[in-house]
Amino acid sequence: MKVQLARPDLESLDGLNSDALCLFLFEDVRPLKGLAGLVDWRLGAYISGHLERGWLTGASGERFLLPAHHKLPVNKIFGFGLGPISTFDVSLQHALVLDAFRTLREAGAHGTILTAPGRAEGLASDMESLEAVCQALDRSLDFDEVVIVDSFRRIQDAYRKLDLSLKPLMGAS
Repeated sequence: MKVQLARPDLESLDGLNSDALCLFLFEDVRPLKGLAGLVDWRLGAYISGHLERGWLTGASGERFLLPAHHKLPVNKIFGFGLGPISTFDVSLQHALVLDAFRTLREAGAHGTILTAPGRAEGLASDMESLEAVCQALDRSLDFDEVVIVDSFRRIQDAYRKLDLSLKPLMGAS
């Protein structure tokens, strides 16, 4: 499994290629922020339109699948509702990401692009979010590639943490 880091901007997003994109949406955060905001911008407010019409809500436990409309370097956009921002608990990041990874794998995705839940809203630090995603990675997921989109304050520390987190995954089966 290849894991890479990418900046949260349209140029970086356009340079990526993955089977799926994973978004986490709060019920009461508008406009969308971070990766979700970038994706919505690229899709001409497609996600915002669905939210305005009530077709999507961001409610806790909500799951959705959207087309990428050939405007993104992915085949599918998976989304997961987080509920109201006031109820978010950063200690749940790992469990939320693990659930998303398992859902994507069950749907046949071979890789994904994501930002840890709550990160774009400033509810968790870059390093604790990176750690939550890395802890959710599991050899049994059998992803080809995972791209973590974030604005890391200290990119060398992020790469070091990524290397340390991936070593157990790369060991003998």
